[in-house]
Amino acid sequence: SLEATGTPIGGTDPRDPAAVGRELGAVLAALPVGPLGSVSAGLRDVRPQASRVTTGPPVTAALGSAEPMLGPSHQGSGAFDPAFVFVVLFPLVVIALSHDLLSGERERGTLALLLAQPLTQSQLVFGKAVARGLLLLAVSVVFAVLGVVLAGGDLASPSAWLLALGYVLGVSAYGAFWFALAIAVNSRAGSSARNALILIGVWLGLTVVVPGVLRVLVEWLHPPPSRVELVNEAREAAEETEEELGALVGQHGAPDAGAALVSAAARAVAGEAELARRTEPVVEAFRTQLEAQQAVVTSLQVASPAILLQELLNDVAGTGSRRQERFERQVDGFHRQWRASFAARAAAGGEDDRFTGPEYAQLPAFSFEEEPVADVFARLSWALLGMLLPALALLALALPGLRSVGRLS
Repeated sequence: SLEATGTPIGGTDPRDPAAVGRELGAVLAALPVGPLGSVSAGLRDVRPQASRVTTGPPVTAALGSAEPMLGPSHQGSGAFDPAFVFVVLFPLVVIALSHDLLSGERERGTLALLLAQPLTQSQLVFGKAVARGLLLLAVSVVFAVLGVVLAGGDLASPSAWLLALGYVLGVSAYGAFWFALAIAVNSRAGSSARNALILIGVWLGLTVVVPGVLRVLVEWLHPPPSRVELVNEAREAAEETEEELGALVGQHGAPDAGAALVSAAARAVAGEAELARRTEPVVEAFRTQLEAQQAVVTSLQVASPAILLQELLNDVAGTGSRRQERFERQVDGFHRQWRASFAARAAAGGEDDRFTGPEYAQLPAFSFEEEPVADVFARLSWALLGMLLPALALLALALPGLRSVGRLS
């Protein structure tokens, strides 16, 4: 064996701290999939979900994806998932069920007959809306939860059930907004066709136009840097130390390594640390720009309930910006800790600081620390308020119109 003969096989000595930290003991730090991860693709389409941690710089993990750099407002348009179904298609079902709540009775000639009963026009409209809404919600919730289970979601933990509750409440609040909008439109005493046309127009505006305008605004306020320029800048920084680093690594395979190997290992690790120091600002600028874009989206998401629901479902699925940023910051910290530990070992310069076989199993492992579910639920609560308050405002605006015909309540 190597420990018995002292002679490495091939060009890399597995006892060398520099080789272990740079390649042989590299750790894959991955963001675990949340229990409701199938609900929304979220940032999985545009941000790295795993990073290879070595003593080298984190350039590859941050910039190596083939996907173009896109703003967070793009995150809901790239995948057909339950979030897309609820954000974009679910309102169309609500419109189909509610565009003729009052106008349909009028056009069929049954409105006068119904109002001859001890029933007001407001009670008629609200009763029909609640009955249809509860039926639609029951069907939607059953299939939504069933989809999570079939996709392998783990609902055993209490936190998973809290997220599932947020999922159901978010869809319910979104449906309540669209039913409230339909009631407000019906209160204008228009025909069913006119009501449907107005509702479709509002749906198009809130689910397509407003998010599109927000995306343009985000990229205007915080234009994304060119990925090509960032990669080139990182490569230029790398080339300044790459030749020296390659020369040092080449010394590690000599049979008579001894103290020379330890000295070369220390210099190699120091060279990699310098390379990381030069490239970290490039990666940080890339990430800061994305975070600035997401901050604008967060502050303006109340402009559309569709954006509110998309952000809510991303949080529920664990694919939102907060969890992604938390993961990347933790990977940065682990990366620095990894480099520091190997630099200290390589700099010690003794035979006892060279790696042995059992020590490979004792290398540090990355463990992602989840955000407290209470903090997630607090964000969900604000999103729910952002959908329910406009719904209540629409109902308040509709009441005078609903009371203008029929018995007063």
